[in-house]
Amino acid sequence: MTPFGVPLLRGGVEEPRPWKNRLWALVVLLPAGAWLALMALVADVNQRFVALRLEDRRLAWEQEARTIAAFLQRAHTLEAQVEDRGRKMIRRLEQAGRQDPEGRLPATLVAAAVQEAFPEVARPGHLRVWAFSGNPRSDTVETLSGPGLESRLRAVAAAVFRGLGTLAGGATLPAEALNRLRKQTTALFGPLAKPDLLAEVREQRLSEILFEGRFAYLWWSRLKRGRRVIGGLLVVFPGDLARRIRPREAALEQAWRRTRGRLRPFLVSMAPREGRHPVLLPPSCSRDRIARRQAGFLAHRPPEEKLPLNQVTVRAGAWWLPAFLSMDTSYHTVIVGAIPRVTGPLTGWPRSLALLGCGLLAWVLRRGGRQAVVESLRTSFLSMFLALSLLPLAAVGLYGAYQIEAAEVQQIRRIRQEAMEEAQRLDYSGDTILQELSLLTYRLAEHRQWRQALLSPASSHGLAALQKIEAACRARGLSIDDLALLAPLRPPLTLASNSVANKVLRRTKEVLAVVCARFHDFIHGASAIPPPPLGLTSGVKEALNVLQVLDQPVVARMFYAAHELGEISRTGQDEPIFSMVQTLARQGRLEAYLLLTARAETIFQRYLEQAVRRANIETAGLLSFGRFDSRTGLALSHRDHRGFWRSVAGRRLAALMVEAGELGAPRAIERDGTLFFALPMQRVSPFVLGGYRSLHQVSLTAFWQRAGLFGFLLLVSLVLAALARGAGTFLLAPLTEAAQVLTAVAHGDLEQRVICRRDDELGEMMRAFDRMISGLRERRDLGRFISGSLEQSISQGEPVGDRSRAVQAAVLVSDIRSFTTLSESHPPDEVVAMLNAHLETMAEKIRRHGGKIDRFVGDAIIALFTAPVPSEAVPQALAAAVAMMAGHAMRQDERRRRGQFLYDIGIGIDFGTVMEGTLAAGERAEYALFGPPRSEAERLEAASKAGRYTRIMVSEAVRQLAPAAMEFHAHPEHRAWELRDAARPAA
Repeated sequence: MTPFGVPLLRGGVEEPRPWKNRLWALVVLLPAGAWLALMALVADVNQRFVALRLEDRRLAWEQEARTIAAFLQRAHTLEAQVEDRGRKMIRRLEQAGRQDPEGRLPATLVAAAVQEAFPEVARPGHLRVWAFSGNPRSDTVETLSGPGLESRLRAVAAAVFRGLGTLAGGATLPAEALNRLRKQTTALFGPLAKPDLLAEVREQRLSEILFEGRFAYLWWSRLKRGRRVIGGLLVVFPGDLARRIRPREAALEQAWRRTRGRLRPFLVSMAPREGRHPVLLPPSCSRDRIARRQAGFLAHRPPEEKLPLNQVTVRAGAWWLPAFLSMDTSYHTVIVGAIPRVTGPLTGWPRSLALLGCGLLAWVLRRGGRQAVVESLRTSFLSMFLALSLLPLAAVGLYGAYQIEAAEVQQIRRIRQEAMEEAQRLDYSGDTILQELSLLTYRLAEHRQWRQALLSPASSHGLAALQKIEAACRARGLSIDDLALLAPLRPPLTLASNSVANKVLRRTKEVLAVVCARFHDFIHGASAIPPPPLGLTSGVKEALNVLQVLDQPVVARMFYAAHELGEISRTGQDEPIFSMVQTLARQGRLEAYLLLTARAETIFQRYLEQAVRRANIETAGLLSFGRFDSRTGLALSHRDHRGFWRSVAGRRLAALMVEAGELGAPRAIERDGTLFFALPMQRVSPFVLGGYRSLHQVSLTAFWQRAGLFGFLLLVSLVLAALARGAGTFLLAPLTEAAQVLTAVAHGDLEQRVICRRDDELGEMMRAFDRMISGLRERRDLGRFISGSLEQSISQGEPVGDRSRAVQAAVLVSDIRSFTTLSESHPPDEVVAMLNAHLETMAEKIRRHGGKIDRFVGDAIIALFTAPVPSEAVPQALAAAVAMMAGHAMRQDERRRRGQFLYDIGIGIDFGTVMEGTLAAGERAEYALFGPPRSEAERLEAASKAGRYTRIMVSEAVRQLAPAAMEFHAHPEHRAWELRDAARPAA
């Protein structure tokens, strides 16, 4: 079909239209290709989102895995397992003692606590427990008795506990009492047990002893209520304790439970046996299918394959983090975690787009396939426009959203790294503190006035100088717990202090004093080494014994390497102590030593407070610190910044600091838009740095970036919509108007016109439409003078030429009675108006019932009725005749009311074979209908004058094919049948 609905004929065959195929490809394949590209784009961006989020999950998993590896490194030994269980047991007993008004502990409670802490060895004959109630320093110790507690050697055990408790509390024992304690300890626990060592550094720690002639372990501890001692325990473990407790498996079980099964810790042997690596896994993982499978991969890997330590790798569908365990074991730690299933924000969109595209394609095909798409120009234009504009917008939106989220993640990572670096910088600044303190004491000691007073023989001058030096140190932020002046052959001068720290530092001061004296003798070449003074502790004597065997040059190098440099050491209570020796010389000869000792906690606390205020962070309250003790927990040293520690964030940070202190590894988490981090200090281990950084600004920035991107895309979409609307109006509005006009023309309204004042191709096409409508109007006017049979043949695509054809049809002839008399007796204009109205009414009835008007012959009408089944043409012709008579009667009634002249008509109908053909002579041709049915119909119309009913005369052939409901009256004289009665159709 052409755009005007007229087929292009070439040799009787419709012309091929390749432009339709190209338009089909353009309209359908272009949106389909854009749709596929959009699905690929969505899948690619979603994969990028998945990779980004998976990397973030991996970093969080790696941090937790490194924390668990650090925990295993600390807790895999027998000593660590016993110490952890013992601390929990002591904490439970001390809590029970606080509930009792007198602080007494029931024996059953003590036995139950020991049973719960050490279930593997808490059986009769395996574990020996002595429990005591009372304060050792007040000699009110009472030995508890009951099931599970040792009843033998109670007196000796009580005496040992009293002596150990007295020494651990900082008090001294007379020489006789100290010798008796050594004998009792040796008799009970063998020669390996040293009272001073047990009291100072081995409380709540495992010590090797000989009990009843066999190798065993000793563990002892005091029970406190506040600062007051209310009792204690002596526990002797069997020598095969490691085999019973199995510390490695126990540490693995603790790590497994700590992570709630998210991580699976393994210990993998570095030495393969029989082609496989032995693997230790937590007992609870023995029924875990994934854990067993991962253990199998670890065990059966190639012997030559080395696990990269401290590097996260992907093996067997899981994350692996191999880590170092210790130097005295042949195992490595391997932390295994399942790779989580991460979905992007666009997961499922490609599938949804594919289903939607298939649905749209099915709908298009159902609506008519290629023809429907091609003929809908608006749909085609919009499809191509969406195909060209949707893909770039989707690409910009998707990749913009990905870049915003990636920038947000990178910003959070940068903030986390900066926070941890800030905490590490404060930790590494411990060496700076030591240098500053050394420089400060050096300047104070070298002050001329104070130096002369310190070297003065008068003790009052030296004591006054020490007091001034202490005051100067305090003014500069250095809180000194002990300051002493040591000079050979003179009694030491020291500032009196009753503080707890001074009692703790007593032994350290004694050791330093004697060592300084011995250094002085070595440096100045004393001919004879004097015997050590009486009343010294065993620790001091051991230090002197070491110095006795060293050569003088070695001792000199040790002295020059150690003096005037501050250092941090630990006491038996795990309290870090800062100590420094400053030399005082006169005329090139060393004459005295200034000994300074102080609690490192106090020094570092002051320093950290200043460093936090100087730190490059938003608020000083964002970085806090506290002293962590495995026994007492976390003691916050930083001030409570606006009640922060009572808030949810403060409690969360405190819990994270406790966890970092327990594991000895840095920790960082993100909760509710806040980054919390904690770092155990390496320079001063009791301290744990903790802080938090708000991430709301990062989230807010990302939100506004997303909003800006959405607004930009919305603006571009509106601009594109406006452009599409303008382009559609410019391109499609004339076509839409032309389509409406052509639709009206197709329904017979040839008075329409397409008005388009444009000089482009559309304007030329609209003017062509107007010329076409004008041609159709002329054709219509000419068609009034063309045979209806010819018009029907042309409209049906039948060939018209010199050939003729025969058809089975019913021929109807109608004529006005006495038309000549009417034309002579009435004015011509009235006759013509009457004739036009009559012909219009009759033609309308004939067309309504399927007939075609062959021609008008004056006042006569010749019509032809055909049908696919020839016998069906007779009912149509009869129905048309009845309708014509009804219409004629209504028109006569109307003319009667108007006072116009009346007239009558007759109708004749015959059925048979009719010939259609072209009659030509030279250049003149006429398409004619002829044959016996036409002549018979004309004769029957003339015989209708004799009719008495309807004046519709039919032949015998018509009567036989007429419906049974119709009745006919015979007119033998005219060889005709008159329709007598029939249902009168609507006019």
